[in-house]
Amino acid sequence: MLRLERFRPRRGGWLGPEVDLEVEGPALVSMVGPNGCGKSSLMLALAGLLPYEGSARFMGRELREFDPRELRRLVSYVPDDPYSVMVRERVIDEVLFSAECLGLGLEEAVRSVEWVLRSVGLIERSDERVRELSGGQVQRLALAAALVPKPKLLLLDGPLSHVDEEARREVALVLRDVVSGGTLVVAAVSDPADLPIGPDVEVELGCELEALSVKLQAADSNGSESHELIAEGVRFGYRRGREVIGGFSLAARSGTVVALTGPNGSGKSTALKLLTGALRPWEGKVTLDGSPPSPPRAAYCPQNPSAFLTERTAAEEIELASRSRTPLTLEVGPKRLLEAPVHSLSLGAKRVVAVLSAVLRGPALIALDEPAAGLDPANKELMADVIRAATRTGSVVLVASHDRHFVRSVADEVYILQGGSVRRVDP
Repeated sequence: MLRLERFRPRRGGWLGPEVDLEVEGPALVSMVGPNGCGKSSLMLALAGLLPYEGSARFMGRELREFDPRELRRLVSYVPDDPYSVMVRERVIDEVLFSAECLGLGLEEAVRSVEWVLRSVGLIERSDERVRELSGGQVQRLALAAALVPKPKLLLLDGPLSHVDEEARREVALVLRDVVSGGTLVVAAVSDPADLPIGPDVEVELGCELEALSVKLQAADSNGSESHELIAEGVRFGYRRGREVIGGFSLAARSGTVVALTGPNGSGKSTALKLLTGALRPWEGKVTLDGSPPSPPRAAYCPQNPSAFLTERTAAEEIELASRSRTPLTLEVGPKRLLEAPVHSLSLGAKRVVAVLSAVLRGPALIALDEPAAGLDPANKELMADVIRAATRTGSVVLVASHDRHFVRSVADEVYILQGGSVRRVDP
């Protein structure tokens, strides 16, 4: 079904890792490699969206020989940034868009849309606005849209980085059903643990990698200001009559990492926005050092790091952030990555740079939304180091994450959000 010989994606003069692979029939194939090694480029090349060297034969034909319209019916691709492929306002319309592009009849389109939304656990949210979904739900929505054509080759780039543990089990069953139905699934992951199902074939990508390195050192925290965040009886919803956060209260002080965890859609991102002043509660109040939080005293770093980065290169982003009166000194490299356009960096590198930029600004409150999502083990440890450095400067740090292992590694206090309620648990 798929045969790769000395296959390497190409971007200008850059060549990705070389892959040799032969899979005769439907299967789940994982391609494992660290952030920045070229996994996304591999997926794009297999989708016919990037040139490549070597040979790639799919269903007995070279990929280059396929007409683009024919390839779109046979191959579906889900990128590592699911927000980048959202084009409609409502969930059901997003999936119907895929059916429309295929020219499906009304009855067939309705059956297909209902099946894929039910499969990924979004059927009850079909009438909601996409912008009201959590990151994990948007990731599942992108998968649903990709399943509409019933592709012969399904390409998933970091497919479950934002998906909670329960939903991962549901998606694992979907992937097995898809493979049983005759589809070859190729999933690119930075950490094998991110794929909650044993692959039939695992490919370890060999690549000479220049990884982003960061060393932070904090000044003596005894000279830092002391800060306190207090939330009392906070209630909020995006639409009247539908509450997302009900009765949320917490107190956090300087040098503390507070983690908010819970399933997709439980309100973790909403809580961070309320606690940093990006949203105003229906009821209750939030104060940072006695007054409502707002920039630049409070910084919110969203799940999509590209939404936070404003400068052309990582070096310019870090230099801008360092102009603040930060008590941190840093060493960061290598020069090639720092001076490359931000958009050309891997998602993992973008995430590290975005969090580093937020921390270097030295705000009293730093809120990080899924800072470990899609990171390889080395970058997760690097992220933990950056968060610990922030606490040594006197900042209050909030972390929203469904990654239990990462939460345990950084959190001093943990709150679980579920069904609108909030409760504190042991880290």
